[in-house]
Amino acid sequence: MANINRWWHFFITNITGSFNSDEYRNISCVWDNKQNWFIQSPWYYKSFNNSGCYPDCFSQQQQRILSLETEIDGYKKAISKEQEGNEKLMMILAKTEQDIATVKKLLAQCIAKHDALKNEYATYTRMLHETEQALNRANAVG
Repeated sequence: MANINRWWHFFITNITGSFNSDEYRNISCVWDNKQNWFIQSPWYYKSFNNSGCYPDCFSQQQQRILSLETEIDGYKKAISKEQEGNEKLMMILAKTEQDIATVKKLLAQCIAKHDALKNEYATYTRMLHETEQALNRANAVG
């Protein structure tokens, strides 16, 4: 690439006779599919225009730009479609997380109620056992 830049600088200074940075800034190298290069510059347009090469390169580049812009629009549409899908998934995730939190809360309440019922059952079982013992003692005495 450095050799191309040195050659390019040599080419420009020999054609223009001097190195004018404003003109050099406007120069770009246009590559076609066969890796041939063509000079694109406002002050060099006439000679390429006469040879018919510049308009071909220019139209090829315009077609390439149009193709890339179409591709970019396609990517933008695909991205927005994916974002909409992600938003729907995020809403479903938030609803599911809410449902999970509600189920956990209800499960904790059920566990607390189960523990309370176990304690109550143990109390009633102990009272029944004491009552049966008192009944057995009363029957044994009498």
